[in-house]
Amino acid sequence: ELDKLAGDPVDVYVNDRLVARGEVLVLNDNFCVRINDILKQELEEDN
Repeated sequence: ELDKLAGDPVDVYVNDRLVARGEVLVLNDNFCVRINDILKQELEEDN
């Protein structure tokens, strides 16, 4: 379930981290997300 409309901005999270920003699209009756910005992430060092 998606509470956004086509053209609305969305944030993309992976493992509870914001990784990208994009917009909702509809393509062939399917919802899609076009990625507009990929956010730079600081690498975590394993200790």
